[in-house]
Amino acid sequence: MKQFITGMIVAFGVIAVYACTTPGTSASGNNPVLFKVNGHPVTAEEFFSSQPASQAVNEFVMLASMKEEARKAGAQADEKKLTSDIEDLKKNVTSNGQTWEDFLKQQGMTEAQFIDQRRTFALFQALLKKKANVTETEMKKAWDDDKQTIINTYAAKNHLPDSEKAKVTYEQAKDDVRDRVEMSKMGIVQGDVMNDIILNSKLEFVSVDPAKAKELTEKIMGPAVERAKKQKEEAAKAKSAPPAAAGGAGAPPAGGQAAPPPSAGASKGAPSAGGKGASGGK
Repeated sequence: MKQFITGMIVAFGVIAVYACTTPGTSASGNNPVLFKVNGHPVTAEEFFSSQPASQAVNEFVMLASMKEEARKAGAQADEKKLTSDIEDLKKNVTSNGQTWEDFLKQQGMTEAQFIDQRRTFALFQALLKKKANVTETEMKKAWDDDKQTIINTYAAKNHLPDSEKAKVTYEQAKDDVRDRVEMSKMGIVQGDVMNDIILNSKLEFVSVDPAKAKELTEKIMGPAVERAKKQKEEAAKAKSAPPAAAGGAGAPPAGGQAAPPPSAGASKGAPSAGGKGASGGK
């Protein structure tokens, strides 16, 4: 996630400069000069042909497209939970003998950037939840298939004695059942969601020669688009194949949670609210 957000900041700055370039600063026709390095003018074509810039722009496009997809789906980051998670994280950081300021320096971010990073991940998770669209039928099947495990989880969370476990009902544990099924489905739909975001992304260079603009767009977006197409084709084939034997319904994927977007993993060294390892900032 740190690398992902850093790329977004770089790309935003570059695109802001690019957008503000005026006609008169052109090196040759529709190829404006963005800046100079040691007196050498760097044109839009030269800059966006470089690997670091093309990667940053690609990530910026993915982020913008993800936010647009979330808006269309009506998905929003839970700001109250985000604030609560950040406060819990601060407590964990200080309890481990580190100041919050030193922690942010370790991440290479300001507090505002760190919070925005967590907000981005929370928004992606909210989008996955919308796409997962858990039904009552799925929840009841998960309860029937793995009732005892769900009851044990519910009892542990609510500090119930063993004598009370037999009394736990579906309605009591319903939120836990929903979370369990939802997490499983989020892991399943994530690939499709990411591929749709990539395939629905449109990048257009407006101040570069049309032929070169097409070439740059292909270089920046082409590989990701081709991968997304291939993965969707493979997923379609897998769906049409005879079903294989599956494990217990409603069980979460091996990772226990839906993974973050590509290049958007948790901050390096960031302890979770529980004080262990890295957290996605949900």
